[in-house]
Amino acid sequence: QKDIFHLIEKSFLMPVQENTGPARKPGFEVIHTTNVMLVDKDGRVLGKYNAVNDAEVAALRKAVREQVKSDAKTQAEKQEAKPKQTAPPKAGMISLTPLLTHHLSSSLSSLILSQTEAESPAVVEAVEENQVEAKQAPDWVLQLPTLNAVLNGLATILLMVGYRFIRKGEKEKHKKTMLTAFGTSILFLVFYLLYHFALQSYTGNASRKFEGEGLIRPVYYFILITHVILAASVPLLAWITIRRGLKQQWEAHRRIAKITFPVWLYVSITGVVIYFMLYHLPGAA
Repeated sequence: QKDIFHLIEKSFLMPVQENTGPARKPGFEVIHTTNVMLVDKDGRVLGKYNAVNDAEVAALRKAVREQVKSDAKTQAEKQEAKPKQTAPPKAGMISLTPLLTHHLSSSLSSLILSQTEAESPAVVEAVEENQVEAKQAPDWVLQLPTLNAVLNGLATILLMVGYRFIRKGEKEKHKKTMLTAFGTSILFLVFYLLYHFALQSYTGNASRKFEGEGLIRPVYYFILITHVILAASVPLLAWITIRRGLKQQWEAHRRIAKITFPVWLYVSITGVVIYFMLYHLPGAA
């Protein structure tokens, strides 16, 4: 631990210390940065990336791929220049080395990416195969969850405003607002499906895994399951409600609206809640 702390503080100039306060518990024995440092084979720091920021992790993957290709090319040129070399080159590899021991929280772990002085073609090939398996979705895909959360939040506001209009008897404003809310929710559905299809296509996983621990897990999954089940009914309920309203079937419209409105509102609100729990909850990123 002493050597690792010295490496982090003196070589990478980043904070780390053992947690001795009341917050110390399994997974939180050490307080440290979430930054990841990319280091070349000569010990030069090439970049710093935040491990809990998807866009920066994507940039890190790209930088590692470029570094691997560059080093492989350099090594190949050296071998061509010295064809009679008898001593085998030292085998090297890219390694993701945890700075701390295995019991630390993975959501807080910093990693050192380092290279040995030379790389054999076999190792380079193995590294590239591993990188293919660990594919990263492009930035436009990683931004879709935020866009979806914004659309859900906008739908929530429109639903509340539309409800206020009908309570005041302003039918025309209510109609326009609710139609806008419906269009917003449909747009959300399109981007939601696009995100999961794209994520599956680029990474092989159609969804993001929730990493929260403790009591928050059953809370998250309760919200998620109820959200998904009710979300499946919203398009149909909303369409029936809107259709009856446009046909001026006021009594039938009111009856179905008493069901549609709370379900629709719950789905829109929980959509935002799920986004923050999945992407921004401390320890869940």
